[in-house]
Amino acid sequence: MLIILAGSWMYDNNGAMADPGAGNFRMDHPLIPTSLAIASVDNNFQDAWDMLLLLLPQDRIILRPGDNIDAWLELTVVGSLLGFDNLWMQVSVVPSASDWVAPIPFTTVPMDFLHDDVPAVPPMNWPTVADLEAFVRVPSDGDPVFDWALGSAINYAKIVLGVTDLPMPSESVFFACVEYAGSLYTQRTGQADYYTSPNEGSTPMQRYRKILLVNRQVAIA
Repeated sequence: MLIILAGSWMYDNNGAMADPGAGNFRMDHPLIPTSLAIASVDNNFQDAWDMLLLLLPQDRIILRPGDNIDAWLELTVVGSLLGFDNLWMQVSVVPSASDWVAPIPFTTVPMDFLHDDVPAVPPMNWPTVADLEAFVRVPSDGDPVFDWALGSAINYAKIVLGVTDLPMPSESVFFACVEYAGSLYTQRTGQADYYTSPNEGSTPMQRYRKILLVNRQVAIA
């Protein structure tokens, strides 16, 4: 899993697929969008055009409204991108998962653009999500997004260890992977706890959001 772009755009609630203006984005429907219009410059005046061009079908976009920390929306990219004069881009999407409440117009919405270049679930004989749950002593309770976060930590550990191509790791490599992934997960969750409100609680979804906050601009496999 690779975060190819992380940024924030202001939500323009005009549903027409046209230039939303610098720093803004639009959805053709506030709850079940099938198309986004995204400005080439985000709300922090960062040029995102070249990164937006990297989007491919099956990539995912995760939106988290700044006015509602408990809301999130995952969209899967479908079809081709339509670019308009390096000013804005139209992206066809389908909602794939959500706990979503439409954001208040003209509030900031952070977005992560994810590319699946590494399997989220480790292959046989490597540590599994269940192994890492046991190591960090935090059950996922079947939360697929939390499972994705743990699977990403395992895959990242494999890359750091430099043994991603081993078909059957030794027992020592297996445990090294579990320990590194567990340390990565707990360290980044701790860092995120430092930067976010201590009153948010600690549900799997909130832990996942904290990991995303700390991983902004960081490639995770």
